[in-house]
Amino acid sequence: MGDGHPARTHSSFAFLAFFLGAQKSRTLAAILLLGLAGVLEGIGVMTLVPLLQLADRTQATVSGPASVIASALARLGLATTLPVLLATLFVTITLKAGMLRLAMTQVRQTQIAVIRDLRERLLHSMLRARWSHVITERSGAWANAMATESTHSGGAYREGCEIIAAVFPITIYLSLAVLISWQVTFFAIACGLAVLLILRGFVGLSRRAGTDQVRIAKALSSTTVDVLQGMKPVKAMAREHLIEPVFTRNLDDLDAASRRAMFAAENLKALQEPALALLLALSIYVLFEVGEFPLPTVMVLAFIFYRVLQHLNTLQGRYQMLVVGEASFWSLLGRIETAERAHELLRVGAPPGRLRHGILLRGISFSYAAAPVLSQVDLEIPAGTFVAIEGESGSGKTTLADLISGLHEPSSGQVLVDGVDLRELDLHAWRSELGYVPQEMLLLNDTIRQNVTLGDAVLSDDDVEHALKLSGAWDFVARSPDGIDTMVGERGSNLSGGQRQRIAIARALVTKPTLLILDEVTASLDPSTEASILATLVGLRGEVTILAISHQPAMRRVADVAYRLSAGRLVSTEGAAVDR
Repeated sequence: MGDGHPARTHSSFAFLAFFLGAQKSRTLAAILLLGLAGVLEGIGVMTLVPLLQLADRTQATVSGPASVIASALARLGLATTLPVLLATLFVTITLKAGMLRLAMTQVRQTQIAVIRDLRERLLHSMLRARWSHVITERSGAWANAMATESTHSGGAYREGCEIIAAVFPITIYLSLAVLISWQVTFFAIACGLAVLLILRGFVGLSRRAGTDQVRIAKALSSTTVDVLQGMKPVKAMAREHLIEPVFTRNLDDLDAASRRAMFAAENLKALQEPALALLLALSIYVLFEVGEFPLPTVMVLAFIFYRVLQHLNTLQGRYQMLVVGEASFWSLLGRIETAERAHELLRVGAPPGRLRHGILLRGISFSYAAAPVLSQVDLEIPAGTFVAIEGESGSGKTTLADLISGLHEPSSGQVLVDGVDLRELDLHAWRSELGYVPQEMLLLNDTIRQNVTLGDAVLSDDDVEHALKLSGAWDFVARSPDGIDTMVGERGSNLSGGQRQRIAIARALVTKPTLLILDEVTASLDPSTEASILATLVGLRGEVTILAISHQPAMRRVADVAYRLSAGRLVSTEGAAVDR
């Protein structure tokens, strides 16, 4: 599968069976409507037989399929006359057109539902996966799955429905042909199957090309996200020209895969028409020279074979499009199922409530993939205090915060909240008591209100205003003509760095957390903005317990107590090992 996702049986039957199970009633309704349209088309063709026989003055009576139509009309009290047959033909064609419209509307609506279901399942699996799984996945691959692979999967589903539905008119046509001459029909079927087998190789080429396109598109999407996130320093150093070759390699590979898919599709189309003409010519020759059928019968059979071959060619073309879209589906489903297997099992324990005494880390050790990060760390964070943890990049500062929030579990040791092991608490309830502000904050291209509340309907405008005042953001928000309805722009582009940081702090404070975790919140700010943010944090004493992760000396100076992480060990700011 790639990307660490498990392999599975990638058959078209498995693909269609998945959607039949996921969208059973809608899919069956769509196929049924398409089938009815095919049946009506067949009835219309049956009507042609008596029409042509009536037109042929040498035939006094109707026979074969024509007699079926004559009997049906007789039961309705209608004679087999030219006006009646013409009216019957018109009605069946009109009904078929209406049924086909209903069917395609159902197919399109179901396609939309399929795409939405896949996107919701992808989002659900991503949000509920363990943090250790989320950080190993590339954000560009998630974005590609959400935007592109889901759309291609829906397109493949639509092709699958139409392939299944095509069986109905083909069955009707072949049944009619058998009634007229089973020998000629079996001859035509054998020839048709032979042509389909000959052209089958192009479908396999399309499948392989589709798989390559999906793989390369994921790599291209991931590279695009990475570059956009790091574009500022690249442009600032005038090195954007060095990025182009990275994209060019992916684009060249994607072009090659697209050309292979195009080669298969165009060759299939080019060969289908001559094959159709050859089979039609053979069938007419057999009808005239071998079977010595009358002209009306030959014309009807020729039309039937022509329509069957048209349907078969269309079916093969749709199948080719199906296998290309399938590759996106299997990739998307693999990503979903891998994330679902990494589902975070949130313990249902005792609710923690407000922090009364404090947090104690006792003998904490932690490793990433057997590489030790923290070793026998002891740390106490009394309730209501401002504690700073400093250290070099990679020293384990953020990991320490992740252990306290329950995003990671320690390899050994305990995290105690008011004397209770975190593993015995309701983890979701504990996280709802936290406020978290990362260095790279998430800002939506929406209003300040939406960015602070994240759409939580429980939070009022008064809550938003209170949080903005606590974070020191209210002054610039109040000066804006739109107030809390001010748009922040994409990634907060309408705000300064300090303003973005204050909005992020307000978001963390709006739920009135018991513990505020700050991860390098002043790392990218200028000294004056940093001093202003620190003054705001000092003003939060008494409102919330603060744990600040930073390598900035200024943070240490405003904290009640500061520690340093070095080589996975916690030491005091004076250099002595902390021994509790």
